[in-house]
Amino acid sequence: MKTQKIIAAILACTFICTDSFSKEADYRSCSFITASAAIEKIGTYKNITWELDDEGTLTISGSGEISEYSTLPKEKVKKVIIGKGITSIGIDAFSNCSGLTSITIPDSVTNIGYDAFYSCSSLTSITIPDSVSYIGSYAFNGCSSLTSITIPDSVSNINSYAFRGCSSLTSITIPDGVTNIGYNAFHSCSSLTSITMPDSVTDIDSGAFRGCSSLTSITIPDSVTNIGSFAFDSCSGLTSITIPDSVSDIGDSAFAYCSGLTSITIPDSVSDIGVGTFSGCSGLTSITIPDSVSDIGSYAFHSCSSLTSITIPDSVTNISMGAFQSTPWLKEKRVNNPLVIVNKILIDGTTCEGDVIIPNGVTSIGDWMFGDCIKLTSITIPDSVTSIGDYAFYNCESLTSITLPDSITSIETSAFYDCKSLTSITITNPECEIFDCENTISNTATIYGYTNSTAEAYAEKYQKKFVSLGDKPITTETVYGDVDNNGVVNARDLMKLKKHLLLIVGTEEVPNGDLNKDSKIDADDMVKLVQLLLEV
Repeated sequence: MKTQKIIAAILACTFICTDSFSKEADYRSCSFITASAAIEKIGTYKNITWELDDEGTLTISGSGEISEYSTLPKEKVKKVIIGKGITSIGIDAFSNCSGLTSITIPDSVTNIGYDAFYSCSSLTSITIPDSVSYIGSYAFNGCSSLTSITIPDSVSNINSYAFRGCSSLTSITIPDGVTNIGYNAFHSCSSLTSITMPDSVTDIDSGAFRGCSSLTSITIPDSVTNIGSFAFDSCSGLTSITIPDSVSDIGDSAFAYCSGLTSITIPDSVSDIGVGTFSGCSGLTSITIPDSVSDIGSYAFHSCSSLTSITIPDSVTNISMGAFQSTPWLKEKRVNNPLVIVNKILIDGTTCEGDVIIPNGVTSIGDWMFGDCIKLTSITIPDSVTSIGDYAFYNCESLTSITLPDSITSIETSAFYDCKSLTSITITNPECEIFDCENTISNTATIYGYTNSTAEAYAEKYQKKFVSLGDKPITTETVYGDVDNNGVVNARDLMKLKKHLLLIVGTEEVPNGDLNKDSKIDADDMVKLVQLLLEV
């Protein structure tokens, strides 16, 4: 066998030299092969020449770009040596070279392209020269044996999925000059314990460190303004994180299922807490929401099973479905009153039973707010409510009738779906938007509404029973602030409201004085009237 290899090598060399001499090439360009590393294959593509020896060493020479079209015999490659004339490692150049363990990249290379080393699962380390300024998406995706990598300062962006699934990578230093850490760049780098991030980074994109379960701490520099959706999702080993005041946007599920996280400070620069941002953070015990926040998204703190203390400022005007579901804090609130209201926002009614009265001031009944309340028998909705959310009363099987006040302008999908005992629903706003779906209102219910109303049109379209309440009566609109009811809001109204509050004898009732519409007249209404007069 050895003799055969030597003969094959001599013949191969003779062939190469003969071919070279026929082209008047210098004899020094011939490759003299030893018996221990006989050339198995030789190939060319454009300006690229490659040679693969029987030990799996691939030597590439020439100039320009290496790409998937160069017909490299990837299945046998174990080691790669790239000559100095190569300037780019292009798309899919070494993708799926599962036996590749090492590679030498010369400083002539400026670009590592899309999928360049995709799924090179035996590659353990790589040094990227300072000449490289671009690393493409998926460049090292799935290099599961890669334990270390040096990224040069010349690189300005780490693109999407660049190191995704590098499950043996333990640490990474992101060089100065990088401004963006791309979408899922380090997703599922499950052995990554530390990250050094420079001040040049402004954007941590969606899923950037998702599933980095060994990551214990990270300092986000003051330069960062955006933390994308799922950026640190399922970083279960993360115990602490500092979010700087420069961050104005924290994306949906950014820290979801960071189960080791015990505390976090949300900076004053943040105005919204997104959908599921801290859901599943089972180690989180308390949270203070800053005054800058106005909106808390759906499931924002869902399943934070140790969360007992929550401070919600008056600035919060919207709390969406399930924001605090499955937390001890919500459980304690339900003990005091199953109708949980914060800042006049109805945030939970899922444990309500019997007859329920929603207090005035509540403006909406959100998605699933009474979903599956099988023991809810009746509910009174005030004029302050303007909308009924998706599945709001889904499967309220004991609810028999309901009247929706004129203030309600929209009924969303499946709001009264599967209410098995619902026999009547009265919709008093003739222009109320009813979601165009048969399941929005249960088939068991007779719909009561005015002639030529949206309720009548909905019932006709889906062949539901409809009973007309006649023509909509014409009513005089209440002008809140017009305390003396003369059609004008002025200083006289302020004096009359003041007399009413001071209980001066002979002062009559002033229903138009309830400016904040909370069914009582007090000092708050006086303040609102003063503000109204200043605006006038």
